[in-house]
Amino acid sequence: MPSSEAGPFAERGNKLDRAFRLLFAGDPSALDGCTEEESKSLKWAKDMTILLSGGEEIHTEKDDCRMSIPDLPNGGEADAIVPTRFRSMDLKSGMLREYREQMAAYAYGLMLRHFTEEWTCSLLFLDLREVVHMRFTFEEAKGIVEAVIASKRDPESLATPGGACGWCAFKEVCQARLNLAAESLAALHLKEGLEALKDDPEKLARFIVGCNPLEDMLKSAKEHAKSYFDNGGPGVPGFKLQSRKGNEFVSPVDVLACFPGATLEEICGYYGEMSGTKFRLAWTERRGSQEAPENLIQSKPGSTFIKAAPPPKEPKAKKPKARK
Repeated sequence: MPSSEAGPFAERGNKLDRAFRLLFAGDPSALDGCTEEESKSLKWAKDMTILLSGGEEIHTEKDDCRMSIPDLPNGGEADAIVPTRFRSMDLKSGMLREYREQMAAYAYGLMLRHFTEEWTCSLLFLDLREVVHMRFTFEEAKGIVEAVIASKRDPESLATPGGACGWCAFKEVCQARLNLAAESLAALHLKEGLEALKDDPEKLARFIVGCNPLEDMLKSAKEHAKSYFDNGGPGVPGFKLQSRKGNEFVSPVDVLACFPGATLEEICGYYGEMSGTKFRLAWTERRGSQEAPENLIQSKPGSTFIKAAPPPKEPKAKKPKARK
């Protein structure tokens, strides 16, 4: 879990990271200071890590999980690695976010350390109890990292809000993001408000991009507001602390133990459909390098949404032919 994030997110992330490692070390005080939901999520993360390890040795010690990344002075640190399966696990809190650049850097460093050409990074989203897998080849990860470094070293480049903002240490104070946010807020102060932007695609695009840092700031503000309610504090005027019960579940092992006469078809019927991601993962874990039968994977109706697109690449200038 990255330690560069600012504010309460870093504090909570560091706490969960320590608890996760202590759980694997068998420390009875591992979950001290964690809420009931955090404890459940950490136990889920431990079980998922063991499942993804396929029975191979899991390393959670910081020295084992730390890697050097060329041209990145601080390197990186995974939360758990399984070297023999070329896989690492990284705990994430909050909502699903884009971590491709960060995971590419981790994969690059770990492939260099363990002398392999492929690596899979598994993101364990604690609050959602969801897993996202990212698989990289060496050349793919190396290319992503080098492209990010090159863009940052370009003397003519300015800080540009994008997909990497989520794991930047300065995301909450970045002037480029703040300027876009201020521009978006200013647009709403116009007499026509949002209506003035709807007929201008370029202004609408800037408004959407400008709202992204506002979402991050709102999330941070809510976390700060929540802290005022802790330990019976005075709270924040106009708000109250709302709790929501987590979804109930029974582990597959306990289900099989409770219904010994049930057939496999019945058990699967109780659990419902398996996601395509989990099916491919299970197939890879049990069948090795064979590809999963895609004809068995069905798709539900999709949806469309807006997502930031990378800028178009400029055509390379053709080199003049050498004269004979």
